[in-house]
Amino acid sequence: MLPGHKILRGARSVLGWSQPELAKRAKVSLPTVTRVEGGKDSRRGTIEAIVRSLQEGGIQFLPPTDSEGEGIRLRPDKDPSSSPDKIS
Repeated sequence: MLPGHKILRGARSVLGWSQPELAKRAKVSLPTVTRVEGGKDSRRGTIEAIVRSLQEGGIQFLPPTDSEGEGIRLRPDKDPSSSPDKIS
């Protein structure tokens, strides 16, 4: 099951990424990121590309079946403040 739009928006926020930065990393357009985060785009391929980018940034997605419920966490080996330079 893919994460919902609020989880995706929160994951981006945890990483300190802007919507334009996520769009570049996921290789989707900025309007697409805006639609996904607004809950208005549910195309599987688009969401999978965004999820992959967030995971590469260090996000772990917790499923609704997790003992503490659906959510996100930052992988212990990742620190958003020490992420590679932003993509320009």
